[in-house]
Amino acid sequence: MGSSRVLGVALLSTFSAWGCSSDNPATTATGGASAAGSGGITGSAAGSPASAGSAGAAVSGGGNGGAAPEIAGAGGAAAGNAAAGTSGAGGSAGSGGAANPHPLIDVLAQFTAPDVPVRGPMEAAPQPRNYDGAVPTRPGKGLAQHPMLYIGESYNRILLTNEGKVIWTYDTQGGYELDDVWMLSNGNILYSHMTYIEELTPKKDVVWHYDPPAGAEIHTCQPLGLDKVLIGLNQVPVPKLQVINIKTSAIEMEHALPDGMSNGAHGQLRRMRMTKDGTYLVAWLTKAKVVEYDKDFNPLHTFATPQPWSVTRLHNGNVMLMDENQSTCKELDSQGNLVWSLKRSELNVAGAQLGGNTQTCERLASGNTVMFFHSSPGNLQAVEVTPAKEVVWALEDWKNLGDATSAQFLDEPGIPEVVGATEH
Repeated sequence: MGSSRVLGVALLSTFSAWGCSSDNPATTATGGASAAGSGGITGSAAGSPASAGSAGAAVSGGGNGGAAPEIAGAGGAAAGNAAAGTSGAGGSAGSGGAANPHPLIDVLAQFTAPDVPVRGPMEAAPQPRNYDGAVPTRPGKGLAQHPMLYIGESYNRILLTNEGKVIWTYDTQGGYELDDVWMLSNGNILYSHMTYIEELTPKKDVVWHYDPPAGAEIHTCQPLGLDKVLIGLNQVPVPKLQVINIKTSAIEMEHALPDGMSNGAHGQLRRMRMTKDGTYLVAWLTKAKVVEYDKDFNPLHTFATPQPWSVTRLHNGNVMLMDENQSTCKELDSQGNLVWSLKRSELNVAGAQLGGNTQTCERLASGNTVMFFHSSPGNLQAVEVTPAKEVVWALEDWKNLGDATSAQFLDEPGIPEVVGATEH
């Protein structure tokens, strides 16, 4: 490990609940708009079967809290997931209750509560926007297709949508870029801004803020339970991964990754994810490769792809990445074989344009895949397709939203801060 400080196995086994910021019910979008509204990567290290999780926080105002899943080894399911307690409105979660398939839906009421302020104490002024165009009719249900937490690199506003409306917004500080965002099971929101990383509550209180060293950038983050965050740190000469305890501000793991060395920080890593097996998937943007490292940061698998922007491990064990240069979403098996792909050129939406960069894609529990477009007005922002590449949803709503770098779909199963529980 050299100079690295390694996070212990015991630390990674059990996670506690994690919080995020709250925002106001959005009545007006920025700028006055009404707020209604073949070479790839893969491979995983073998792990041991998972054991039942330790006591976790109950979802949505719970009482006794069921068992939260631990990290499962390859071939092992997180037994604690089935025992997670849930609660209804005003109710309490009992021990051993049925698992809530959509834990984030229960916390959405926090964002529209009467005590959520119009602007948070640390919230920036809205970024000017002037878009007067109509929202065109496209396949699917528009904003009502999925509740989601939505961000784009060119618009410093985090947007939360539900039932076809923007219900909450948060304006971040100026400058680029918003690249990674998570809602946690307690409603808090974690996001990376490139120049800092932050966690908010639904009431827009900043509960944690971290500024990287001068000249460094943060393009990716991942919650490890409710009190720890894994970040990728782009910096010259050598980028790093770090685990930071948000309660104590201690850096509990830090490891330099010489694979990503370059003369400039910006082109180093983009998205990074820890897997349930304790390995690390890293998309090296300008190194034309994605690397999976074991828990000691020894490379397990290296696969070529021209310009990888995002990467994640799917529940089926495969890896899914988005190549920005090829505008292609790729799913690869453990041998690096291409199992499925989606090229932007394969999408056909009558009357719509598909310009801009393609930086992330998301696999849904239905088996459908969503590709996002970091684009400009007049272009689509997201397209959802079936495994047969049939378009079921095309999002084009510049009246209420900005460009799309990424979104977390809140109607998906899994507790986000449990590593490997979701495919985000």
